[in-house]
Amino acid sequence: MTWKKFWSIIDRVRAKADMQDEASVNQFLYTELIKLPQDELLGFDCAWQSYRNKANFPKMVAAACVINDGSSDDRFTDFRNWLIMQGYDAYRQALIDPDNLAALNIPFRDTEWMGCGNVAWYAYIEYLLDLLLSDSIEERAFVVAEYGKEVRKIEQRISEFIASHPAGCDERSRSHSAGTER
Repeated sequence: MTWKKFWSIIDRVRAKADMQDEASVNQFLYTELIKLPQDELLGFDCAWQSYRNKANFPKMVAAACVINDGSSDDRFTDFRNWLIMQGYDAYRQALIDPDNLAALNIPFRDTEWMGCGNVAWYAYIEYLLDLLLSDSIEERAFVVAEYGKEVRKIEQRISEFIASHPAGCDERSRSHSAGTER
């Protein structure tokens, strides 16, 4: 995943989502990420972690404490998730000097977005579940080979669910497969 592609995804989400509402941002980010092929989805997550790590320095911690009326390790991670979702220019300016955050329209005490940091993982789980539910033995074998025991447990739970909810599962399958293309 190139840095340009990463930030273009963030820009598309910012253009569609209500940027004052983390749930809206998470939904639009998820919608963008499930369109990506597996390698790009994993690349996005690696880029996210890298950008979040680059924003981990004492002056940024101090800024997070001021903006959020205190902080902790988890809260600071969530703050950096929020920072990434402000877009490349805001992120870059904050890295240069966290005091540059004063120029943003900041929803004080509401800049700790835990969910954004997990959206790529949720999209990847959906990707793996799609492979497990596919008709292709090769795709299912790939997931089982990569994730072994965990996959067998998931397959068992899926089988139990299908056995107990056959009509509901068929409806979900049809609506789900129509909406996800990779």
